[in-house]
Amino acid sequence: MTVTISRTIDAKPFTIPFRELIKKYPSLNAFLVSSNPPKFDLGDTSVLSIVNKHLFHALLGLDISVPPSNLIPTIGLRHAYCSSVLSTTLTTNTLLEIGVGSSAAISLILAKKYNKSVLGTEIAPSSYESALTNVRNNNLLEKIHLVKSSGEIIQGCVPSGRYSALFCYPPIYSQRDITVLKKKRGWKGTKDELIGGKTSGMEFSLQLIDEALHSAEVFIEKITLLLYRRDQIELILTNFPEIVSYEVVKIKAGTRSRYSFIVDNPSL
Repeated sequence: MTVTISRTIDAKPFTIPFRELIKKYPSLNAFLVSSNPPKFDLGDTSVLSIVNKHLFHALLGLDISVPPSNLIPTIGLRHAYCSSVLSTTLTTNTLLEIGVGSSAAISLILAKKYNKSVLGTEIAPSSYESALTNVRNNNLLEKIHLVKSSGEIIQGCVPSGRYSALFCYPPIYSQRDITVLKKKRGWKGTKDELIGGKTSGMEFSLQLIDEALHSAEVFIEKITLLLYRRDQIELILTNFPEIVSYEVVKIKAGTRSRYSFIVDNPSL
């Protein structure tokens, strides 16, 4: 099965150069490993966390923090993902994010930048508390409502109703992948953030899509995921032949590429 890319966007316009960031926050000079051009050791997770925290504040006025063991959210990729979905037609301001993580970064971007109302879910107790703290610290409790999952994805967790779009940056690794990745310098993240299944790593995503397409009480117009590889999209389309209307947006973030997969719910 061939997956066609409908458009490509660069994450670079959704961030700012380090030189400009340092001008706004001179204290970052202390973390430079090179000044011309300015470079940080982003393999050092403590430095990466500090730089990303300042990027969120500089670009969107958001104050974001995460526990030491959790994934550090990068703003450019997540902001570009939000933009790729919101550039399509949505009928209401009510959005859904499954798995907000410890940062709630995507929900915060949707609420702060795009003035959307977001219902977000999270399964890990520590991540839920951290996400709630970020929402509270940014004075967005009226725009973002968080729900603590007990293992449910949509059924039994998401309140009944209609949502314009579902956002998710799902865990896609298997336990075997994590064994390899943990050997890389600077790699970190919790099990709930990383592992999406025992075999392909896509079991969580497939279950999410199944529930999003077939729920009798939760109606989602557009189901979207931010995925690592095109073959993951092929796997989804193979498992759900009823999906006939979709868009794939390639997001270039430096040397990495991610894919915003946007599905029109065929049942609506």
